[in-house]
Amino acid sequence: MIIIGHRWIDSTPFYCVDSIEDIKKTPPNSNVLILFSENNLDLCKYCSSNGVVFGLGVRKKKEIVFASAIGASYLVSDSQKLVKKAQKLADNYLFDMKIILLIENEKSMIWAADRGIDGILFERGVMNGSF
Repeated sequence: MIIIGHRWIDSTPFYCVDSIEDIKKTPPNSNVLILFSENNLDLCKYCSSNGVVFGLGVRKKKEIVFASAIGASYLVSDSQKLVKKAQKLADNYLFDMKIILLIENEKSMIWAADRGIDGILFERGVMNGSF
């Protein structure tokens, strides 16, 4: 299981971005987090073209399928129900992206582990805001 943002584990944080300028300001080799939106497709294309690892914050089931097709390395959601569906789709279709549950505490970590979710992202592992 991938664990990001826990105080015991060294990990690369995610940086929330709203513009290409925000992406350019992130530290080298960092992970970028983009809220899924048609208005943010240019950010996804920029990341793909420039080798920037990015995750998409999703809120709807259809966004799961689009996230994989767009080339996201990570799918991030704070909804256990949505992450559970996403993991099932990822396992069935062999998505290259990892399914990540955004969590507040270790109790949710156990929930994710019991259901085979790829990883967890503690809120402290998200820089520059949240989605």
